[in-house]
Amino acid sequence: MTTLAFLSEPTGQGWTQLGELALALVLSAAIGLERELRQKSAGLRTHTLVGFSSALIMLVSKYGFTDVLGEHVTLDPSRVAARIVSGIGFIGGGLIFSKPAPKPTGNGSCRCG
Repeated sequence: MTTLAFLSEPTGQGWTQLGELALALVLSAAIGLERELRQKSAGLRTHTLVGFSSALIMLVSKYGFTDVLGEHVTLDPSRVAARIVSGIGFIGGGLIFSKPAPKPTGNGSCRCG
């Protein structure tokens, strides 16, 4: 009975995880390639690195610490996902602030000007 329980637990070291990483690499590279073809900032390399590393960090947070689980220890991979989203937001904010600021128009002009 314990052998079956052990086999059903995800270990994070299989073809499924490699497939997930490959899928993240391909999809993020496709987004980056599309942006690069349109001459946008943050092209192929940036999107590929961010997408692949985000997927890798999520897999490590999901499967990497199963050996420390106990009665009073639980894992919450969603906390890592929230931090990844925050980090990508900071990257996006850096891209926005690195461009010259456009002249404010509309409702935002009263706050910026």
